[in-house]
Order: sequence, then C-alpha cells, then structure tokens
Amino acid sequence: MSIFEYDEEKEMRLLKEAYLEEGEEIGKKRRKEKDLKVLVNFMKKYLPDAEAVFQEIISTEEFRDCTKDQIMELYDN
Repeated sequence: MSIFEYDEEKEMRLLKEAYLEEGEEIGKKRRKEKDLKVLVNFMKKYLPDAEAVFQEIISTEEFRDCTKDQIMELYDN
C-alpha cells in the first residue's frame, strides 16, 4: 500500500466521529444554557436580588464558569 493511497471508508469514519463529538458538545452547551435559564428564573423567586442569585449560581460546580453578564441577562428577562 502506497502512502498516497486514499482510504475513503477510514476518512468517512473519522469525519463521522468528529461530527458526532462536535454535535455532542453543542448539545451539552445548549442543555447547560437551558438549565441556567431555568435556575435563574427559579432563584429569582426566592432570593432577594440579582447579586444573591449570581453568588448562589456560581457556587455550584456546574455553573462556576458562568459570567455575571450571562446571569444578569437571564435575570433581567
């Protein structure tokens, strides 16, 4: 087999795996955004202000990387 031979099946398999991984990452990101929105709306009812909501959310491991701007945008909507 020459180094110049092209294995279409292998190439298609590798592309499929890459697209599946990318799709999974997009799905995780969308679920996280949806979960954050639900959490902010829930906490708005029980915490005194936006700062308290922000502090409570970033204290969780799952949302530790969220920015204040992200949370405030959801809080205001």
